[in-house]
Amino acid sequence: MREVGFADLDDRLTVDFEATSNVRRSFVHYLASLIGGLQERSHSGYARALATLQDALQVEGSPRVSGIEVFVTEPDSQVFGTTRLDLGTVEDLAPLIRELDSLMEYLRDKGLMNE
Repeated sequence: MREVGFADLDDRLTVDFEATSNVRRSFVHYLASLIGGLQERSHSGYARALATLQDALQVEGSPRVSGIEVFVTEPDSQVFGTTRLDLGTVEDLAPLIRELDSLMEYLRDKGLMNE
């Protein structure tokens, strides 16, 4: 995860991970958490958030919200190396998420998630 730019997600999954004596259950829990974390960071998640904002902030005669930007203040800007993040540039992780969902479905179909 760290090698592909998801150090923050890796940190969160590691902190939230609770190993159990049932290795299979631990793996399924980790996989489900990974899918959720990737969904939060995917462009499709951004698109849903933008659509929600556009609907909620729709004012007749005003332009629609066209994007979401986060302005980072000190000292966080030093940590992130920027003062502005354009959330519209996030990567679309949908293909990876679909593959992981397929793996979960396979495990479910084989009855490997219930043990």
